[in-house]
Amino acid sequence: MLSLLLLTSALLPSGVSDADIAVLIHQSLTSDARASTSADALGRATNRRPDAAVARDVLSVLRVRLGTKLGSLSVSCVEGTVRLRGTAVNSEAVEKAASITASVSGARKVDNQLRAAGDDSEAEAAAAEVEVPEEPVVGPFDFLTRDGLAGAHVVVSVEAGVVQIHGKASSIGARDYATSAARLVPGARLVKNLMEVRPVSSTEDARLMKLIRRQMEWSGTLRSVLSRISVSVKDGVARVEGSGLTAAQAKEAARVARATVGVLLVDDRLKRLP
Repeated sequence: MLSLLLLTSALLPSGVSDADIAVLIHQSLTSDARASTSADALGRATNRRPDAAVARDVLSVLRVRLGTKLGSLSVSCVEGTVRLRGTAVNSEAVEKAASITASVSGARKVDNQLRAAGDDSEAEAAAAEVEVPEEPVVGPFDFLTRDGLAGAHVVVSVEAGVVQIHGKASSIGARDYATSAARLVPGARLVKNLMEVRPVSSTEDARLMKLIRRQMEWSGTLRSVLSRISVSVKDGVARVEGSGLTAAQAKEAARVARATVGVLLVDDRLKRLP
């Protein structure tokens, strides 16, 4: 399970900054991606709140409730466990941050690693060490959901709350998913999705699948375990599945698929031997 990491400081305004928006969009697209469908990731088909949403809300409420009482701050959430790291002006603020976090919907447990600075001046100095990005740009990065929506070489930039998303999308659905995820982020006033959509072609997908299989046949590392490996391609996303492979064999299978020209991303679902 991937974690969500959010950075902020007392130097930032009480509202969500452009840099925060870019980071939140990145994490919304990539957190829990391999374990979730696109609907799960957007919070429409799961009873448990997405970790990305929990961390986002913790960040927002801590800013509003504590403001400059916090210096540097990072918030991560993994399976409902929220971890706080950074500095606060005193021990009272540290305890208050934990209490506030515990009250946020979806926060099942709080791992409070905040430390209290000796005095206000020390906290301010610690906050001053945090650099606020001049250009709120995140990327390039990839995303892939369990239902096969993928994006490659994605770059997110934000200016005055206006979001631009560049990169390659496996389908129109993948591009729409990225747009929806961005729109859910607080502070995103307008989303311009400029991702290039891969043309739908079942013929091309079939060609890529055959090519990957052929290249695996030529690999001395994989020749003896080909019967344990299955390959499928949809919208340029190559899914490689199988079991009973060594770590080296699984790594080679994924590498072969990834190196095939025309493959957008590889969904590696190979099961390695202990």
